[in-house]
Amino acid sequence: MRIEQRTTSLIFVLILIFSTILVMIPALPVSSAYNETSVGTITGTEEWQGVHTLQGDIVVAEGATLIIHAGTTVNFPNGAFIDVEGALCAGSSACGANPASTGSPVRFIWTDAPVSNQTGRCYSATGNPDLNCGEGMILRSTVDTALTKFSFVTFDGAYGTPTFIQSNNNWAFGALMFDGASVETDHLTFSNINTSNIVIFDSAAPSITDGTFVLGTDGQGWDASSIRAYEAGLGILSTLRITNSAFTGNPQAECGT
Repeated sequence: MRIEQRTTSLIFVLILIFSTILVMIPALPVSSAYNETSVGTITGTEEWQGVHTLQGDIVVAEGATLIIHAGTTVNFPNGAFIDVEGALCAGSSACGANPASTGSPVRFIWTDAPVSNQTGRCYSATGNPDLNCGEGMILRSTVDTALTKFSFVTFDGAYGTPTFIQSNNNWAFGALMFDGASVETDHLTFSNINTSNIVIFDSAAPSITDGTFVLGTDGQGWDASSIRAYEAGLGILSTLRITNSAFTGNPQAECGT
């Protein structure tokens, strides 16, 4: 009987010791995937660094986060885009990325389509037959503005992705679309863009500082305005701000409204 009582007491003590140890062990942090998604939807937290080559479109789902570190080059196939519903932190330490700089930016580079008699993805909706049409990035109104920031980000070779502007009753094309998203950006650089660099609409009121913009050059004699804004901001509640930025290209080019 005494042996049984001692055994029971010892087991009880061991259970208490192990329970205390388990409580003292901190919970493991949520792990991130690295350079995992090359096409499809990101639903968790993913980080890109180095050279990351995509195979098609990327969607960052609402509630998901994509972090792109300084010095990263993201290569896109022709016609591809990134659609951000959740969060995208590119080159900004304020939202968790290694901080980018002039010498170590985040680069988005699109590959030009081969010459072909085929039509691209935009043709059925917009009538635009270009195989490169659709290239760019869209920031939706659902983005997490605390975790979505761009710093020292370069867009190179994007044709532009389309959106239909109800107030203008026409299509607008841009490499970076602010669809109701009011986020902070600094040191954005655009080069070899066929259409507008940025299109802002649906009450979006981003802060754009120290940017370098160029008039769109589609090679067909039409130079799109660098930035187009349609019903941007909500008056004194939220205001579109573009400061300390440089614009180059044909001063006689089309003017956006």
